[in-house]
Order: sequence, then structure tokens, then C-alpha cells
Amino acid sequence: MRLTVYTARLPNPKAKIEGYRGPDAFNVTRRGGGAAADPFAPSDLLLDAGLACKRLAKKKSAPGGATEEARLDFAWAWYRELYLEEMRASYRRNRPAWLALLGRGRVVLCCWCGTAHRCHRRPLAEVLVLIGKRIRIEVVDGGEMGAGW
Repeated sequence: MRLTVYTARLPNPKAKIEGYRGPDAFNVTRRGGGAAADPFAPSDLLLDAGLACKRLAKKKSAPGGATEEARLDFAWAWYRELYLEEMRASYRRNRPAWLALLGRGRVVLCCWCGTAHRCHRRPLAEVLVLIGKRIRIEVVDGGEMGAGW
């Protein structure tokens, strides 16, 4: 068994943003992915806190004297660790959903974020690779899909 996992941005027709629409797209967002995405999406609490931290990090008057990029990196490191903690718990609670995802031949993890940099779809792809190694399923990380899918 082999799974190839990619990441991509979801399309947003209102904002005229193209995104991935293929048959293997898997929306892993909390507010749009539905019940199938629940085991893989950040919790509402984490998502709301993460978005608030991101907004604060982008403020020009943010305290501490660090650059915006440094503040965003710090916020992302915090968010990523808490997201991974949630995914560990999700794997324990929702193993059938995880095994179903790992059983696909190909999947494109999709989210609204503009790039996979500082988006939960990237650590989710990495987690799938690690779980695959543990349970002897080959998982290949194909990276972020660019324009022209």
C-alpha cells in the first residue's frame, strides 16, 4: 500500500483565487471540511487563538521590538506544537478516520491559507509520513502543489 500526499490551497471564487479542485482534494479546514475533516482540522479553540496571535504579530505596534517575520515565526511555532498535540490525541480517538486517509492512493490536503508555510496542512502531511512508517504504509510527501495543477 502506498499513499502520495500533497498540500494545496482551496479555491476562493469570491476573491478570484484559484485553488486545487481535483477529485483527490481533501478539505481539512475546521470551518468547511465537514465531519470528514474533523479528526484532522485544528480545534475551534486553537484556530481562534492562532488567528488572534497571527493578527497581533502583524501589528506594526506589537511589543518586543522583534520584526513582523520573527513574531509570525514565534506564533507559528506555538501553534504548530499545539496542533501536533491535537493530532496525537486525534489519532488515538479517531484511528479509523486516520487509517482511511492513509489507505487512499493519493490525497491533496487543502486549506484556505495562501501557502503551506505556516499552515496546518504541512505538519499534517508530515504526520502522515511518520504514521505510515510506524504502521508500514509507504507515505510519500509530494509537497505543495503550485499553480497549473
